[in-house]
Amino acid sequence: GTVAMCVKRTLFYHAGSAAFGSLVIATVQTIRTVLAYVHRQCGRFNNRFTECIMCCISCCLWCVEKLLRFLNSQAYIQVAIFGEPFCVSCKKAFYLILRNLERIAAVSIV
Repeated sequence: GTVAMCVKRTLFYHAGSAAFGSLVIATVQTIRTVLAYVHRQCGRFNNRFTECIMCCISCCLWCVEKLLRFLNSQAYIQVAIFGEPFCVSCKKAFYLILRNLERIAAVSIV
């Protein structure tokens, strides 16, 4: 029936969107993993400056990953509702978040 047709359409037309969103997250996770390896290797030299820089970069990448996860989830919703490609949906989700930033912050805090 209708549900089977919708599932079929979703898998046929939007599987690439799900894969691309996952690829973005996996890329950031790979970069974080490589950075963690480099951080461990640099730890042998006991250089405080390098340690501080690596921690800052690691923190920034963690924040980027969390932001991209949130943006991905909103983009997936846009893909599901409007049936547009992932990048277009991601852009629309980003602007939707910017327009409603106060509401999102209020809901997230409470």
